[in-house]
Amino acid sequence: MQKKLQLGELKLFLTSKFSDSIWSIFEFKKVWIITPTLQVVTVIFLYIVSLYLGYQEFLTKGTFQGYNPNEAFNLIFVPIWEEFIFRGLILVGIWKYQPVWIAVIVSAFLFGIRHYINLFYGGSLASVNEQVIYAGFIFAPILGVLTVKTRSVWPAIILHFLNNLLVLYFL
Repeated sequence: MQKKLQLGELKLFLTSKFSDSIWSIFEFKKVWIITPTLQVVTVIFLYIVSLYLGYQEFLTKGTFQGYNPNEAFNLIFVPIWEEFIFRGLILVGIWKYQPVWIAVIVSAFLFGIRHYINLFYGGSLASVNEQVIYAGFIFAPILGVLTVKTRSVWPAIILHFLNNLLVLYFL
């Protein structure tokens, strides 16, 4: 019985369509034990940590998250606006008309391709190709499923901030 229930849940996930208002994905909702208030505090905290670490890097290296500070100011906002666009608008927009798995795959593919913009910020083709593969085929599907499961973009924003911090400062 348990196996049938899991297969039924998988089938529901792969074929379900978005039925809520498109804007509800931007609302803070309780996710597991994380209250909306804790989500807001976490987003603000991670934003401040990103600013602080970026400032420390600027003081020591003259760069901000590996980029010239004049071009990199918007990197602070990247996790928020990328999630709003790719999981909030694109994923949900496709999900409204197609099965959720198509929405997750298409939004992940577009998210990966979007990283080719880093060629204009001095990234080598090999390095950017690695970013595209990781972002489009590994990280974005995780963010997409997280957004679908929670029906909120905010947990994906939090995970995106954490990912960026790990990639920039620990690898």
